[in-house]
Amino acid sequence: MTKVGVLALIGCLFLVLFSACNVTQVPTHKIYEYGSIESLPKDRLIKQKNAFTYRPGDEIMLTWKPQATGETMDKAPQKVSIEAGLIGPFPSLDELNKAVSFDRSSMTGPVATTMTPVQTDNWTDTAVSTKLKLPSSLKSGYYMLVQRILTAGRGPKTPIPTGSVIYVP
Repeated sequence: MTKVGVLALIGCLFLVLFSACNVTQVPTHKIYEYGSIESLPKDRLIKQKNAFTYRPGDEIMLTWKPQATGETMDKAPQKVSIEAGLIGPFPSLDELNKAVSFDRSSMTGPVATTMTPVQTDNWTDTAVSTKLKLPSSLKSGYYMLVQRILTAGRGPKTPIPTGSVIYVP
């Protein structure tokens, strides 16, 4: 091998080593998803009605806890909007159940009340809580607590039944 070839080889090795030093690792962030509303207070549950009892004017405390679902290399978190409300009233549990789709992914009926959407993001590992204020004019009957969670504007088009039934005497 000639002197020029050896120098060229050494130069290539230095170039490779030097360029490897400039490699930076892209930071990752844990991402979180918000699922169903945490359980409502057991002291409000009436087992024979299989529903939580509230009166017009009461407030229902709602909490969503995040769960880690992976990591991302995104440069910024995605916005998460959490909505909830009540659909009803229905005269009986049977009528309420008829309004829920067979796969429990949607429901038909009048919207009785909603809350102001809660805003967070998918990098935040903090529970989100708010109160759903029941109107003082809320009629007697059965209501389904529904929710909708949108991440970066994506998610269900309609609210999803949570399975928590609210009874207003």
